Amino acid sequence: MAKHHSLGGSNTYTWLNCPGSRKSIEAAIEAGLIPEESPGNKYTEEGTVAHALGEICLDMGLDPNDFYNKTIPSVIGKKRTAKYLNKSELEHIDLTKELMTSEYIEAVEIYVNYIREQHSIMEGSTLLLEESYSLENYVNDDCGGSADASILGVKGLLEVADYKHGKGVVVEAPGNPQTRLYGLGAILKHNDEYNFKEVKLTIIQPRVFHTDGAIRSESLSVKELLKWGRTVVKPAVKLLNSDNPELIPGEKQCMWCRVNGICKANAEQALMVAQKEFSDIALPDDVLAEPQTLTIEEANLIVSNKKRIEKWLNAVQAYVETAVESGSVELPDFKLVERISNRQYKNEKSIVRRLKRLHPELNPYDEPKIKSPAQMESYLKAEYGYKPKEAKALVDKFCERVKIGIALAPITDGRKAIEPPIKTEFAEFVDNDK
Repeated sequence: MAKHHSLGGSNTYTWLNCPGSRKSIEAAIEAGLIPEESPGNKYTEEGTVAHALGEICLDMGLDPNDFYNKTIPSVIGKKRTAKYLNKSELEHIDLTKELMTSEYIEAVEIYVNYIREQHSIMEGSTLLLEESYSLENYVNDDCGGSADASILGVKGLLEVADYKHGKGVVVEAPGNPQTRLYGLGAILKHNDEYNFKEVKLTIIQPRVFHTDGAIRSESLSVKELLKWGRTVVKPAVKLLNSDNPELIPGEKQCMWCRVNGICKANAEQALMVAQKEFSDIALPDDVLAEPQTLTIEEANLIVSNKKRIEKWLNAVQAYVETAVESGSVELPDFKLVERISNRQYKNEKSIVRRLKRLHPELNPYDEPKIKSPAQMESYLKAEYGYKPKEAKALVDKFCERVKIGIALAPITDGRKAIEPPIKTEFAEFVDNDK
């Protein structure tokens, strides 16, 4: 497993642009406001699996299509899979069940084909996968990261590529601090042997539309990248370690910051933006204006700031939920309730056997998976004339709803209130004015 750096590639926008971010995060962890490690979700874990699939194909000479509608372990075996994927880091994905669907294959294929093509074009080059680059000696701090693919050319060209599986946020190549950090690390590690002259930094993001296409690059001379390290990275790290580093909010640095919902500076700026942008819009005290009553200029102001304010509100929501769940604060208008999953099968084989006995020709699958309980009910009604109550009663015999956590709900919610699972002292968070 690659070493995780506190000043890593994935959070470069935050620590490069907000000097106070690291100490704020450390204080929040110490106060119990956020966990030590960022919690994952199914989407981030899908990205982890996609990265591993690309690495496996490039490392073992396989084609992504070799995995189509199969699990990774079923193709290369469990022991080899463990070399590329740590099951303990996948809480939401079961590798023995996660099929490499066309969505995985088509995206990863673009990445794999590009790296192979570039490696072939750069004759005599060396391809390194998940190469770890440390800048610890360069900045005297825990800084570095691992690049998805590095192609070390013998004719003075270095290419560092970063695969992005997500489809929510467009990642730009020009000025990208993550790829620049990896490129800088590659120069520091390999330049004595290869004597690079030019660095090509590439983003491969197949699942997001971009006018420049799925593969986008910026090229810098080695001198330009070293100057960036000297004038941007080193000063940023120095500010991080100052006695009273300033919190400097902004869209990019706050987007993935772990304390964006509890950061006073971010909250103040979000409120300032809202007040400034909407101050000229006359609204009654208790209602919002109907969209058709706004002028184009007013509507434009609202839409232009929609994402930033939404992200801040979502982060505040997450912060409040964490505080209430800790048992250290109570909100009069809200309560904690159990989150219950949608219906799920207790045992898929059992319902398939039962339905096959009743209807031998029945197809319970919506390839590649079994039909969901709701889909199965609709299927029984459409194909076999079941009445709604009959279909539901039959399917429900093989279903259950399980507890999947807790949630903050309005006091008027019909679910029973529960006690916070953990009681902790709610420490005062770092004040930017100190």
